[in-house]
Amino acid sequence: MTIAIGGGAAFAIIFFYSAYLPMFLAQLETARSSGLTAVSGREPASREALWRTL
Repeated sequence: MTIAIGGGAAFAIIFFYSAYLPMFLAQLETARSSGLTAVSGREPASREALWRTL
């Protein structure tokens, strides 16, 4: 049973998620160079809004 689950997970990672690898790497590079708000394409939230939410 454990071997089947591990094999299924390996199959999904190799064949499904590998197709998204270029997109993940591009988002990682954008996050590293410009921050997470650049990845989402939004303006940063104001500190006042964050404190009100808390």
